Amino acid sequence: MNTNDQQVNIFLNNRTLLITNENKFTPEHQSILYEFQQGPRQFINANLIDDQKALIPKQNILYITIRSCHVKT
Repeated sequence: MNTNDQQVNIFLNNRTLLITNENKFTPEHQSILYEFQQGPRQFINANLIDDQKALIPKQNILYITIRSCHVKT
């Protein structure tokens, strides 16, 4: 994870946690959180941190949290 990334945690209703990174400066309408809350599609595409891809049905998502990367200098 670099300083422009934020960690996106996707919690599913089967108690699975999916973790992905997203650039902090991604346009809002392309962010995972926006897609979950307001996007027209029923699925979210996510590139997971273990280089896997996931196509997640929105109805399987309980909630999403975002954690920004903080770098000490």
